[in-house]
Amino acid sequence: MTHLPFSVSKRKGQRIYYVQFKAKDGSYLPGVSTGQRVKAAAIEISFKWFREGRPTKDKPIGMSLREAVRNVNSSDEAELICNEPKGLGFLKSFVIIKSKQAVDFGEFLGL
Repeated sequence: MTHLPFSVSKRKGQRIYYVQFKAKDGSYLPGVSTGQRVKAAAIEISFKWFREGRPTKDKPIGMSLREAVRNVNSSDEAELICNEPKGLGFLKSFVIIKSKQAVDFGEFLGL
């Protein structure tokens, strides 16, 4: 199962999905309404806020990209983060350690 860098859920008796982002210490921050009634749409907007910060009247609220990447705790989370720039055309490919595609550079060169 893929672990997201946030949690998306409905509050009891509510139709709208809320997102809770992880703090540096791994605990969850208070929930914020996504304004979405469909879970897939709530996850999509949560990823946007994760990348760009949650919009406010003054400025986005969020953690820096460096801070987010340093909070990666598993290869599933790393893959999730690497898929974003790949989908945008910034990465052609990537290899997750301990996958069948992962080989030493020397081995790759045939040394």
